[in-house]
Amino acid sequence: MTIDKTVIEWPYEPPNFFETPIHRSYPEYDLDIQDGRARAALKTPVDPVPADLKTSVQEGLAAVFAARQLRTHLAHTSLDLERIRIYQHHSDGHTSAAMALHSSCRSPVQD
Repeated sequence: MTIDKTVIEWPYEPPNFFETPIHRSYPEYDLDIQDGRARAALKTPVDPVPADLKTSVQEGLAAVFAARQLRTHLAHTSLDLERIRIYQHHSDGHTSAAMALHSSCRSPVQD
């Protein structure tokens, strides 16, 4: 089954952090930020998405958010780069999704 499109997505809060939709084009992906979702559409579909590519996209995304915050002096937004969703759009019309959620675990301290 052929993959036609790969999209990486992150949610952010508040959804109106940007007044207008943001679009940035990079050599390996197009980044769209709007209504509480940041989406990177890879220019070459791939499964799995290489870790270095995910890191590159995350760094670009973090820079856009930091620039917006610096310019507007708005309170820090909630952008969790570890809450990643990857959508694979297939040639037969179906879409598969994968989510990565990282959590921390604490062990009790005993004296």
